[in-house]
Amino acid sequence: MQRVIVYSSDSCGYCQKAKAFLREKGVNFIEKKVDNDPSAQAEMRAMKAQGVPVIKVDDEIIMGFNQQRLEALFGKKVISCPKCMTQMRVPRKEMTIKVTCPACKEVFQVDLRTLL
Repeated sequence: MQRVIVYSSDSCGYCQKAKAFLREKGVNFIEKKVDNDPSAQAEMRAMKAQGVPVIKVDDEIIMGFNQQRLEALFGKKVISCPKCMTQMRVPRKEMTIKVTCPACKEVFQVDLRTLL
């Protein structure tokens, strides 16, 4: 299970959106409010972050609310079949996966690193 920390501020709209997105995806996270928490402020300075939200997923740091990047980190990604363009969701468990299109039965490989 991934360890997720959200550095946020009560007055930040993007912080609210980021936390709502994580809740919608069922991602458990620890919230650290930098408004009045000197230790959270120090942690952000150590990451060279100057604004919120900052989302730390294990050792990866995401500055700002980047929904596509978070989507890629937390499970599934939408891809299209190269033959018939049918869209499908694939798990984000490996870097390269073999996919069979449910519509046309085309078998192809997807390098998920290129979809980030």
